Amino acid sequence: MEKFYSRLNELNSKIDKVLHIITGDFNTNFTEQFTDNHYKKLKNALSDVHNVLTLKLTFKFIELLKEFGLDESEIEIEKKKIDSISPNSKGFDVKIDEPIKILAEIKCIIPDKKNRFNAAQRKNLFLDAVKLRYKNLGFDSSEYLKFLVIQDNGVETDEAIISFLNYKPTKLNSERQNRKIILEDLIYLKDFGNIKELEKSKIYIIKI
Repeated sequence: MEKFYSRLNELNSKIDKVLHIITGDFNTNFTEQFTDNHYKKLKNALSDVHNVLTLKLTFKFIELLKEFGLDESEIEIEKKKIDSISPNSKGFDVKIDEPIKILAEIKCIIPDKKNRFNAAQRKNLFLDAVKLRYKNLGFDSSEYLKFLVIQDNGVETDEAIISFLNYKPTKLNSERQNRKIILEDLIYLKDFGNIKELEKSKIYIIKI
């Protein structure tokens, strides 16, 4: 007799495996005790997990700014400032005015199984690039160095970034035409190198 496949069992098994690792209890099938309310609470918590990962990645980026002349006290001030802001606040994830002008958007995204960013991830990367380079937010962004900071998931992230930068739409509409223009401003920066060589007219993609 053919074994019956249950999508519900597979999904619950994945959740249980994660909870086993987190709790250290490998004997309990947690989802067997779940009510619909438990699933709802877990779903709400997952958005908080994403916000935590984004905040931690933001802190890592701030730490890297020692290369740009920020001292320890300035780094701590910037981290506290960022930590005090709601995750849904408007503006940039990082905006620093002194001792150097920096704008950054932070992306906690994981490539798909083919080591590519999916359509929604690509769209958000383009939107953030537009925000960094072109959007009028009440100050002169042309005076700032600009970064798209992506979570480092190893070679998968490298390949996804390269694929993103080689984006070639099969059919052009106004949005895709704008994406081609934006791509000309994007550079994959594998190390900071000499800060004096960075151009304020470009958007630098880095992974950390």
